[in-house]
This record gives sequence, structure tokens and C-alpha cells, in this order.
Amino acid sequence: MSPDEALQVLALAQRTAESHITAATRHAQTVRSEARYSADQIRVEADSYLEKVRCEADRLLEEARAAVELRHREAEAQATEIRRQAASLLADARDEAERIVAEGRDRAEQLDLQARQRYDDAVGSLEIKREALHKQIEALGIFDADYRQRLASFMHAQLRALWNDRHDADQVPELEAQMPGGPVGSPEESRAAR
Repeated sequence: MSPDEALQVLALAQRTAESHITAATRHAQTVRSEARYSADQIRVEADSYLEKVRCEADRLLEEARAAVELRHREAEAQATEIRRQAASLLADARDEAERIVAEGRDRAEQLDLQARQRYDDAVGSLEIKREALHKQIEALGIFDADYRQRLASFMHAQLRALWNDRHDADQVPELEAQMPGGPVGSPEESRAAR
């Protein structure tokens, strides 16, 4: 293999390594974008669900208050006995309304807690995935550096071997300074450097 061919092989290997690094970086960016999109979707769904539950609780509260108000008006229109019964019904209705409001609040808090838990779980999962991707990227960087260093060492060794074979075969010292990777000084200095 001539030095030019060896350099071409080295250039091809370097382009291949750079292509792999680019592909890995692109893949990491895609995974990161998908993870962000998924987290945003979960957050939007959780917010929407929470809003629906709050609206439902408000509706139940309004219905309970309307029922209490209606019973109160009817009780005022009746005789003393009916007023006494209305007072009892009103007290029951207030208890019922408070119970419904308390249940609605408890349910809303539970749903809010569940939504927050889902959000925290999703964000935690994304954080774990992000850390795993960072570790993969670091591992690829280390692999790339090691691969380049070993490839460069191998190519230098091959060039030296070609140089030594050609030098021993041709015994043409004046060409040494012109060979890529060869010594620039005199043949005696080159041999001493080896």
C-alpha cells in the first residue's frame, strides 16, 4: 500500500468516525425533543383534567346552594309548623351541602395530587432518560477519541513500515525528505532518530 493510499484510508476512516458521531448526536437530539414533547403533552392533559374536576366541583357546589336556597324560600312561605320543618330541612340541606363541598374538595385535591404525581413521574423518567443519553454521548466521545488515537497510531506504524521497507529496498536517501511522514534531515539523522 502506497503512502497516498494509506492517507486515503485514514481520511475515509476519519470521515466514517465523524459520520457516526453526527448520527449519534442527531439521535440524541431526536430523543430529547420527543421526551420534551411527551412531557408537555402530559402536563397539558393533567392541567385539562384538573380544570374539568374543578368545574365539576363548582357545578356541584352551585347546585347544592341552589337547592338550599329553594328550600329556604319554600319554608318561609309555609305556616309555623311548616317553618319549623323547613328549618330542619334547611339544617339538613346545609349539612348535605357542606358534605358535598367537602367531598368535592377532597376529590379535587386527590385528583390534583394524582396529576402532580403523574407529572413528577413523567419528569423523573425523562430526567433518567436524559442522564442515560448523556452517558451514552460521553461513552461515544471516549470511544471516538480512543478510536481516532488507535487509528492514527496504526496508520503511523503502517507508514513507518512502508517507509522502512521502501528505504531498505531502494536505498535512495535523497527521496527520504520528500516522503510523507519521512524524516526531513539526513539519512544518518533519520537512522539515529529511529
